[in-house]
Amino acid sequence: MSHEEPEHYTPRYFDGARRGGPGAAGPADSAYARPVYIRPKSMLIAYLLWLFLGIFGVHKLYLAQPIQFVFYLILHGLGWLLSAIFIGYLFFGVLALLLLIDIVAIPLRVGTLNARMARRAY
Repeated sequence: MSHEEPEHYTPRYFDGARRGGPGAAGPADSAYARPVYIRPKSMLIAYLLWLFLGIFGVHKLYLAQPIQFVFYLILHGLGWLLSAIFIGYLFFGVLALLLLIDIVAIPLRVGTLNARMARRAY
């Protein structure tokens, strides 16, 4: 009884080939014979970052959205700078609305980001 791993357990290599199966070429046959391992983004981590550091936009940085991260930082900073003259609360309101939208958007973003990373690996 031979033990063969299912297809989804066999790592792919940078050249797109699978190694280790019966009759397969060895890893030394390719210049890029290193396996590609994917570490998917965690929805739990994204929500924890949203909960504790959401006003700074750190969850956006975790989910590979650096421009939105900077936008959240700018909104937060302008909110504090202008809160003395009560205009800053408008910026805090926009930030709060965006954070509420993120409650629904985080699962969608995690799913699309993980799918994109998986497509790039294969």
